[in-house]
Amino acid sequence: MNIGKTVLPHPETGEIWMAGPFAAAPTPYHVRGSTTSWYANCAWDMLGVASIVGEPVTIEASCTDCGEPMAFSVDRSGVTGDGLVHVLVPTRDWYRDVGYT
Repeated sequence: MNIGKTVLPHPETGEIWMAGPFAAAPTPYHVRGSTTSWYANCAWDMLGVASIVGEPVTIEASCTDCGEPMAFSVDRSGVTGDGLVHVLVPTRDWYRDVGYT
């Protein structure tokens, strides 16, 4: 089945795994709104979730290198907080192995 790049099945169970930028299961990228929270697939997607939900959010994540917790606030004026998003895989290669990326 070719679902494409938006909805991806889990490679072992076939259940929905990712519906970009949302994750179907808990991840290290937790986005909290005023009444609801979501998980994102990666650091890039956490910003996508923040953009899509249309309300100010708080993002809780951790450094993938050292594990240090990070928090960001995102609203219409931008992103505030301490941290850095470092994309290790070139954009052109993201969907070669999206589960790893």
